[in-house]
Amino acid sequence: MADSNDNRTDAPILDEEEQELDEFDPASLPLGTFATFDVSDEPLWTDKDGEHQITQDQKNAIKAMVQAAAQADSVPHRIEIQGAWMLELLDRGLQRMRTTSGGGWEPFYGSRTSSMGMYGAQQSGGYYDTNVIGEKNDTITSLLSCEIASSTFYPEKPGDPDDEVYAQQANCLKHFCAEENNYGELQAEVGRYACTDETSIGYTRPVADAQRWGYEDNAPDVVPETEDGEDPDAKNAAQSKRPKIRTITNIYGKLSRKVPLLARSKAEWAYAMLAHEIDISIAKAKCPWVAKQITAGDMGIAELKLDRLARQSVQMAMQSQYATGDSLMRDVTETYVWFRPSFYMDDSCPKDQRSWFWTNFPKGMLAAYESGVLAWARNESMDEVLTEFHARSGNGQNRRALTESFAGPQMRLNVLVDLRDEFCRKSITRVGLDSAVWDVDKMRSSSVRAGVYEPFLMPVGQRPAADTVLQIPGTTGTPDITAFIDWISGPLAEQLTHAQQSMSGSGDPNDPEQTATEYNRKDKNAKASFGECWRNILRGFANINTQSAAWNARVQPESAKFDSNFPGMGRVTAEIGKMKTGAGVARADGMSDSPESWADRQAAWEKAMSDPDPAMASIKSDPQNMAAAKRFMPPGMVLPGVDAVEKQQAEFDILLKTAPVDNPQFAKIQQLVQQGTAALQQVAATGQEPDPQQIQALQQGQQMLQQTSPMISSVPVRGDGSENDAVEALMCLRMMNSAEGRRLASSKDTDDQAHFANLHMHWQQHQASAAKLAAQNQQPIQPKTSLTVAVDKLDPQAQTSALQKMGVATTPEAIQQQNALAPHEVTTTERGVGPMGSEIERKTSVVGKSIS
Repeated sequence: MADSNDNRTDAPILDEEEQELDEFDPASLPLGTFATFDVSDEPLWTDKDGEHQITQDQKNAIKAMVQAAAQADSVPHRIEIQGAWMLELLDRGLQRMRTTSGGGWEPFYGSRTSSMGMYGAQQSGGYYDTNVIGEKNDTITSLLSCEIASSTFYPEKPGDPDDEVYAQQANCLKHFCAEENNYGELQAEVGRYACTDETSIGYTRPVADAQRWGYEDNAPDVVPETEDGEDPDAKNAAQSKRPKIRTITNIYGKLSRKVPLLARSKAEWAYAMLAHEIDISIAKAKCPWVAKQITAGDMGIAELKLDRLARQSVQMAMQSQYATGDSLMRDVTETYVWFRPSFYMDDSCPKDQRSWFWTNFPKGMLAAYESGVLAWARNESMDEVLTEFHARSGNGQNRRALTESFAGPQMRLNVLVDLRDEFCRKSITRVGLDSAVWDVDKMRSSSVRAGVYEPFLMPVGQRPAADTVLQIPGTTGTPDITAFIDWISGPLAEQLTHAQQSMSGSGDPNDPEQTATEYNRKDKNAKASFGECWRNILRGFANINTQSAAWNARVQPESAKFDSNFPGMGRVTAEIGKMKTGAGVARADGMSDSPESWADRQAAWEKAMSDPDPAMASIKSDPQNMAAAKRFMPPGMVLPGVDAVEKQQAEFDILLKTAPVDNPQFAKIQQLVQQGTAALQQVAATGQEPDPQQIQALQQGQQMLQQTSPMISSVPVRGDGSENDAVEALMCLRMMNSAEGRRLASSKDTDDQAHFANLHMHWQQHQASAAKLAAQNQQPIQPKTSLTVAVDKLDPQAQTSALQKMGVATTPEAIQQQNALAPHEVTTTERGVGPMGSEIERKTSVVGKSIS
């Protein structure tokens, strides 16, 4: 009876614990609490009860549409997967492969490949690959990512105040997006896919992830009542926290994407599919409302199984069948499928469901699958999130990759290198010894030293010892094989891939067979051959910036603010609240033939600094140019004026965001003038004569008040010589005439007008301070007078003195004698009447001998 009572007593406790566990519903928590989730401002359609519940018939309709898209272009899709799969294996370094029964590739290095792995089997079987195509891919990838693609936002409607503000804030926000996503690494991924896949897709969307970025709401303070964690209000507050959102971009290649192959561009895609593998625990945490239905595996569509196999083979560097066997235990294929609204007219979409699709997904539909389970769907256009990259122009989507032309020579090269290696090894002389005479085992085990004495038995019957040794001739090989290998791995590889050695910095510009001009031209032509791919990258990342800004404006809280300091730019702030009502588009900054590396920019600066052209003097002495060149100079080098440039650039963060403030000096002078006026009025009321000094002081105060501005800039100017007023005034002048300054000056927004007035006032104050200091530092100029007197008009004594000061030795007597011998000029003046009756005066001068 006691045991029965104990059981009855324990039962309610167990039920209570189970009930408490059942009450915890992960699906009720905000998206992104347990695992990263791609969020949106559109409602999420799931099979949960509620307003946005998907019925079974609707699930079936979506699955039928997905199957129709997956089965489209099945044969050409398999061919493009095989091509990209092979090129990715070659780039990975797995140079030897064989076809599989499923139509794919399998890295194979002998019968022990599966047990020892790729590299163990290579060592065991004596396979040593020469991966030239991988080196060329590295060179091209480095070239296409050496310069970070940049773009500038412009208002969608120029002149519209909301759009103007949106573009301004987006030009700040883009720096945060670039840093969060590491654009340099994304560009490298696009460049690598350009070499192996030719095409790639950028997927840009807002992501909620409490694990990486925490929560928007602050956690409640810990007080004695809640520190034990049992307070229900504190528990509910913790559960109500919203994970922070950031805009993330991922790059996918051919093995992860499926689109209509006949389409010339994304605008013609009726559907788009992206797939990749994640761990099953992450899949369940992302979508807890379908966690029980999620199992390891894929969607179960035969036409997509080769894609999954290819991805696992390349990522794991293993034979595909063994990779698949291990991965089926935990890998879940996550598949996103976008449909344009036009696809609702496809035969795969039931007619009775089309109105539901058009009503709830007017922009298009995104359906998300975890393995074969439809996790959710929402109203979303592929143009909002997808960016198409192509390395070269062409028809359709399956175009030639950048280094695809070298795939055949690469595989031939391994055969030739193996053959050459075999020739080298077999050309070594082999010697046969009579085992009855020579102890071969001891000779093999003995150390190799010069002058070693080895024992042997004299042949029976006094046979010569030389007769017991036989030299076996070795293989001489083919004379041209080495040159053939050099040609394939050198000139042919460069010709087919355009990846010249100079692009990787390994070329020799001092090669006596080519001049420096020929070297530079060759290098420039090689880089220009990737101009088409580079321009597509510039346009693509400008589109990614446009998508990122639009998503942040849509999903971030209005109070969200991005604020940080960036090298070379100072403090950058982006306020989401100012982007809620405007729109803008990012356009690439320039469309050059090839990216510019750091070394290219350094060389350009060095050339400019050493240019003797006088016209370059002002450019080289400009402090702003010196500030730009600072990073190319040795560390610690001080450049004149650069500190003032950086100081003023930092002050722009305040000047362009605040209005002018009251001038305390004006208020002080105004108060003194008012006091002086009141004092004089009081004296006049008594009938007394005012003090002249008081009147003079009041007049001086009134004059100072007229010359003092009632407002000053929000960043005060010291005016005492401790600032470089000339440089800072120049920076302000350039900012006023820049695109941002012109926008503020012409804006109808009162805040923008106040910000421009603040900047303009700051410039005026620096100008006034510079002029004041220049006047104070100006040295007084001593007056200089000069008198010109004809020496010969002076008396002999004065002439002697003047000539002696000039270094001419003479005497008064000599001057008198000289004057007596000099010609004498006599001038006669006559007056009369001219032919017209007017009075005239005529002077006649006669020069003759001296008058004795």
